[in-house]
Amino acid sequence: MQKIFSSIRFFILFCCLSALCHTLSKGAETRRFALKTIRMYGNAHLTAPQVLNALNITLPSELELNHFLDWNDVFTPELYKLYYPSDTKGNIRISLDSVLLMNRVEVLQNLYQRKGYFDAKVQLDISIDSSGIGIVDVYCREGRKYALSNLLITDTSLEQTIPWNTIQHDFRLKLPRFYDEDSLVNMLNSSFQQLLENGYAFLEYRIEQVMIDTVNKTVISVIRMQNPERYRVQSVEFEHISSGGKTLQDDLLKRLLFIKPNTWLSPQTVNRSKNQLIGLSFFSEVSESKKKFITDTDTLATVSYIMKYKKPEEVVFSVFLNRTTMDNFLNMGLEASYSDLLISETGNSFSIFSRLLAQDVSNTLFSTQRGLEFEYSIGTNFNQPFAFFLGEHRVPLTYSAQVSLRNLPSNLKLLTPQLRVSNFNTFPEWTLFSNLNFDVTLDFTRLINFTLDETDPNDPLYRLIAPYVSLSDYYKNSPFSPASFTFGLTLTGDRRNSVITPSKGYFLTLPQIEYSPDIGYSHFFRVFSQFHTFTPVNKQLVFATKIKVGHIINWGFTDDDNSTPPFEKHFFAGGANSVRAWPSRGLKDAESSIDDSLASRITQLSAIIGSASLIEGSIELRYSFPKPKGLAEFWADKIARSGAVLFFDWGNSFNRLTPSTYTTATISRIFNPAHWGYGYGIGFRFDTPAGPFRLDMAFPLYDPNSASFRSPQFSTAQYHIGLGHAF
Repeated sequence: MQKIFSSIRFFILFCCLSALCHTLSKGAETRRFALKTIRMYGNAHLTAPQVLNALNITLPSELELNHFLDWNDVFTPELYKLYYPSDTKGNIRISLDSVLLMNRVEVLQNLYQRKGYFDAKVQLDISIDSSGIGIVDVYCREGRKYALSNLLITDTSLEQTIPWNTIQHDFRLKLPRFYDEDSLVNMLNSSFQQLLENGYAFLEYRIEQVMIDTVNKTVISVIRMQNPERYRVQSVEFEHISSGGKTLQDDLLKRLLFIKPNTWLSPQTVNRSKNQLIGLSFFSEVSESKKKFITDTDTLATVSYIMKYKKPEEVVFSVFLNRTTMDNFLNMGLEASYSDLLISETGNSFSIFSRLLAQDVSNTLFSTQRGLEFEYSIGTNFNQPFAFFLGEHRVPLTYSAQVSLRNLPSNLKLLTPQLRVSNFNTFPEWTLFSNLNFDVTLDFTRLINFTLDETDPNDPLYRLIAPYVSLSDYYKNSPFSPASFTFGLTLTGDRRNSVITPSKGYFLTLPQIEYSPDIGYSHFFRVFSQFHTFTPVNKQLVFATKIKVGHIINWGFTDDDNSTPPFEKHFFAGGANSVRAWPSRGLKDAESSIDDSLASRITQLSAIIGSASLIEGSIELRYSFPKPKGLAEFWADKIARSGAVLFFDWGNSFNRLTPSTYTTATISRIFNPAHWGYGYGIGFRFDTPAGPFRLDMAFPLYDPNSASFRSPQFSTAQYHIGLGHAF
């Protein structure tokens, strides 16, 4: 019996203890809820995203609410940690407990103080329905924004070490000013930049505290300076990492750098010097390091540049597809080359190449007017990156020699030996232009297989080929004289975000000038400008524009002189990268060209006699297809690399470079839109490692030579293929 009573007493005690534990656990319960709505009141100077970011709240979707609230709505803290160790799923915040949410009030309060509202008060009211769905009301009483009246430095001895007064002077120039910690940081960074460039290369600071005047509503910010030592450059050293080849002389490299010994250490100057080394193109990698030395009188630093050289020698056999820079023709060919990146310690490099080129492939594939033009060439380049110095400015020079043989219609061949010296200069990124190029060219162009046996000097056709007749006579009397001696200058601005597929930026040539004095056969002045713009409309759509203008003043075509500029200097309109509704070189102003009665006889020569004036432009809408969902990765990738283009082209070439037509078109005629050809079309693009493959179909809209409009017909359409965009 005693055992029975003992068991009953133990059972009663156990029940009491269980009830007590249950009561204690209920008292420690944390109410779990999901936020469905957040309402804000009184917030006038902070944006709603700023407030939500401070509270670290993202509202869940209805699906997430239904999925994550199918548990019991009440948990003890232990169960809460067990089942909900994190309050997020991906980037979505699912729910919060009330204690955690209330702690965010302090974060929001601090945000107001950072913005200068030191009297701000924040209060949260939370209401939860029976299903555990919560609504949070945020009440903000911002109060008055405090003004920043002064800056103080923590250690007065540092005021003697650094020019603190310059920073305070910068600050006072901007008063009156309200307190905003982010704006204060920007101002201090700007002011401290002056110190960094004057030797305080490792200067750091932090905003330690603020002193608040609640009566006048002002703030004094206290700044703690760290590592305010001033460094002077002791020396500049170089470490060369090469695979057995030659290395550059240190003395040459030191002249190239902006950083010099016995000057204050400037991080900006160190980086500018590093970029100078990278721009030499000898190195695959350039890095820098600094070493600190403390003496009795000064703190010094040694700056070292570590340069890893590229492979010195290279032999290349390649098949290529490219586009010429002058006329933008699509070409394909074979090339073999040998190059030595560094043949001397003064940085000189050398290359030799041989090339077979099939020119203007696009026109050949889709036109029967003329056959494929081939060019055979062999040449060499010698680069001298440290040719000489003008003060501290390095002047690089490139010397090139090339001989090319190009086949032309009617079994004519154009032999072009050339000698060229050029200088290329690069401008900083913040300037309007990117580079400036000077060059001097000796051209010895002459025609092969050119005879006059079948040409009567009284025949009108003779006037067409008079410049080439004159060129042949010139070489009979002066076999070793140049056809032209040309001075060139090109100022280019290339601020595209991509050379291959630009989506924003611009490309500007303003101008390209070429002058050939009366030394050789040709005597002319040529000026050419172009301007391309690229504007993103959205992620998939780009709006692109192009304008080209050019003119040649030719001092030949007199009774005694029928000279004309070299063939590659002529202007042509029509083709894959011009007014695409006309075949390559097929758009000419009729009034300033050759008599129509000669049309059947000049077709074979029309491709080698261009015009003296050019104006053309284009607009394009370039659309890239988005990557589709729910499709196999292979096909989805191919679609994402494809695109479509709508384009509209206009322009014409004027003043055919023959004695009778050279000055026929006036300026008013050239710039009169009634004398321009207009075309439109659609295109397909597909991205490849070498650039977008292009297929365009263009229709003529208005023919200036017949002053007639045309409806789109496939029989009159022009088809073009290319590599890269049309501009």
